[in-house]
Amino acid sequence: MTQPEIVDNVTSSFDRPIGIPNKPQFPLESLRTRSAMSKTLLLLTVSILLNPLLSPQTASAEDQAAKAGSEKAVGGKANSGKAAGIVIDRKDDWISIKVDGEDEPTKYVIGDTSDKKLSEVLKTLFSVSRVEFAYQSEGEARKLVSIKKQVPKPNGTITGEVVKNYGWWIEVKPKNGVAEGFACNFPFDKNQDMMDKLKELQEGDSVTLKFTTDFERHRIQTLHKNAAPAPKETSPETQAAKAKTEKQLPKDSGKVTGILIAKQPDWITVREDGEEKPVKYLVDLSDKKLEEAYKVVFNASRIQMTYKKVGDALHLASIKKQVLKPTGTVTGEVVKVHDNFWVEVKPKNAVADAFAPGANYNDKAFMEQLRGLKAGDSVTIVFTTDFERHRITSLRKNPATRIKAEVSPPVTK
Repeated sequence: MTQPEIVDNVTSSFDRPIGIPNKPQFPLESLRTRSAMSKTLLLLTVSILLNPLLSPQTASAEDQAAKAGSEKAVGGKANSGKAAGIVIDRKDDWISIKVDGEDEPTKYVIGDTSDKKLSEVLKTLFSVSRVEFAYQSEGEARKLVSIKKQVPKPNGTITGEVVKNYGWWIEVKPKNGVAEGFACNFPFDKNQDMMDKLKELQEGDSVTLKFTTDFERHRIQTLHKNAAPAPKETSPETQAAKAKTEKQLPKDSGKVTGILIAKQPDWITVREDGEEKPVKYLVDLSDKKLEEAYKVVFNASRIQMTYKKVGDALHLASIKKQVLKPTGTVTGEVVKVHDNFWVEVKPKNAVADAFAPGANYNDKAFMEQLRGLKAGDSVTIVFTTDFERHRITSLRKNPATRIKAEVSPPVTK
């Protein structure tokens, strides 16, 4: 039997499989088709093998959620967002809105009012009212895209905490709802009693008010300032734990909470809450636990500490930082400006706290304002907290409260 002639010089296994006779037994077109299919198969195989290396990793659920939350796309556009809040101020070419959850208002540019729909809606919007809106970021500016009034309830009664007092209106946050604005009826001179009540309110006050809503905003009909809530009763378990802790303290020992005024390697001074002058405590860092704790406390911050008395001297036994609130806004009375650097402020219904400049330390105008504060001045401070202490991001000195003059009745003869 004649054996088929085998090709010895095969240049490509994909052009013709090994073992195919030199004189093909198949039509030429069939061989070309097979060759093309073989090449395609090779490319597909390589693609499959390399795919895990070349294809991007699937984002985690957390990454996908973060991306979705950061874009908050409006109509598919990136750098856009939707929000809701209270209109603080309004001009022809911009509107200032305090978004729910934020401490300070944000300015949104109105820009070209050729959008007739937006232009018509803006005619019906006023400060103090709640709104829902969409915006588009353009560089560092935010441009208003759409807006509409949001009236959760047109009339009724609400009880909540005063977030901020704007003089003729107040921002109130109910326990389980968003903040809303409520204004005095106009004209103000014919509603002087209500204006006087409004001006007396402080941040944190609890109020109950009845309101209606006109074409502009909510209007206060009656306003009642509620008594401060009674302190919560301590549970028997908490009382027992406290008593146990106090018993564990050696004789001639004590606990202190207050503001760390000055810190040196071997002593500190602390002004205890309710006291006028700071007290000096000696520091012995041979105790490794105390040494580590001492490294992370700084002056101009609140602390909790224990001490022991040795002879006539007070010795620090333990210490830790006390951060009542890491960020926020506080309004209170200046107790003292320390070292021309930081200010001690006492809110109406809370303990005193310390606030120092941050990056604005290099702002000459800001530092002059801080150093110019006097004891008794009313200030509003927006702050954050770093690893050392509270840092002031904005500082406003409030106008002095006007005291009504008492006019003596005329003397009759």
